[in-house]
Order: sequence, then C-alpha cells, then structure tokens
Amino acid sequence: MLAWLRSIVGTTPAADRRKFARYAVPAPLEVTAGGAVHSCRVENVSAGGVRLSPAFEVSKDDEITVTDPGSGLALDGRVVGSDPTGVRVRFESEDAGIIVSAWLRISNEANSNKEEAER
Repeated sequence: MLAWLRSIVGTTPAADRRKFARYAVPAPLEVTAGGAVHSCRVENVSAGGVRLSPAFEVSKDDEITVTDPGSGLALDGRVVGSDPTGVRVRFESEDAGIIVSAWLRISNEANSNKEEAER
C-alpha cells in the first residue's frame, strides 16, 4: 500500500533518494570551520558528502574544509545540517568521488596493515 501511494505522490524513501553509496570509514578527520580546527571522526562518507561526529558549532550553509590528516587529502564542503550527535556536509567539488575513492583505499590499506601487525 505504501509503495503504491509513493508511486502516485512521486516520493521515494530517503535511502532511495541518495545519489551516492555511503561507506562507514572509522577514520579521524580535521575540519576547519570559521577559522577553528575541530577533530572529528567519520560516521559515513560518500562521493557526495560526509557525516561527522561529534557535533561542533556550525550553521547550515557554512563553508568548511575536511582534511584527512593521514594522507593530507582535503575537500571543501558546505554544512547541510547538524544535530546534537553530528554534522552533515555536502562536498562542493565534482571531483570529490575521486578523492573519496583514494581516501577509502588508503584507509582500507592502513587498517589491513594494522591488523597484520597485531597478529
């Protein structure tokens, strides 16, 4: 019934509206917003944006820079929302997918090397 109603109204569930797949990447990031640098962790990332935690003081539409301290890769973004648990950022660059892909590969290799060293 709900699917039928959505087809008539023209809406889709939020998960279906996402343009890019999201990936959980347990990695630290540095975020520069309004001249202040914040240490955050990734909750999830996609070619289109990232969700960061913990939350820090920003407003919707604020411009920020997200930097991976391990690789030095950086992306400019814009805050699309925040709540007490985190901040949602949309990447501004059309090339973000390339950078996120490299970042995921670097993060995956680092985690694999760490696991091997612990054995």
